[in-house]
Amino acid sequence: MSVADKIKIIDGLPRFWNRDGYGEGYLRSGGDTRSMLFEIAGSCDGYFFKDLTLGECYTATDGSTLTYLCDSERVETPAGVFDGCRVWESKIYHWWEGTLYLRVYYKEGVGLVKHERRLDGISDTVSLTSFEIKGGEGLIPLAVGNKWEYALDTDPEYLKTFECYEVKHFDGENAIIATYDESERFGYDESS
Repeated sequence: MSVADKIKIIDGLPRFWNRDGYGEGYLRSGGDTRSMLFEIAGSCDGYFFKDLTLGECYTATDGSTLTYLCDSERVETPAGVFDGCRVWESKIYHWWEGTLYLRVYYKEGVGLVKHERRLDGISDTVSLTSFEIKGGEGLIPLAVGNKWEYALDTDPEYLKTFECYEVKHFDGENAIIATYDESERFGYDESS
């Protein structure tokens, strides 16, 4: 699947704006959201995060919530260990899935390093596997060429996933992030 996400800078904060894409031969299961990290993380009126104090909560126009949980979390990923991550938790109402609980970990100057999601008792985690930052700043550094790669934390004996996000355009107000994902299923873990 190939997708382009548009992010706008509004009042100094990046906000998810829209997406456009195409795909063929989908492998989807359990409310799968591969290649949708930015769209899902920005589902609370487009906000990934806001200028809030620890513990403060923002309520979106649709009733979804975004809460600033922590400013000093240590996160271990295949791409490395990140200290001082900021953690945001959302309760999002999606018309196609119901209520989605989301916890997103951001590292200043790196971006989104971990994405945990729970829906109808099913949980999954997507972790950063590699990144290249050519410029930009903040919790989502935007500069042409910035690139993040992620994988779903699954047993590779049964399923391997790959997601790539790369900033293709940034003019200070609008960013276009190209997204590509692959998944390959080898079998089903009947014990999980």
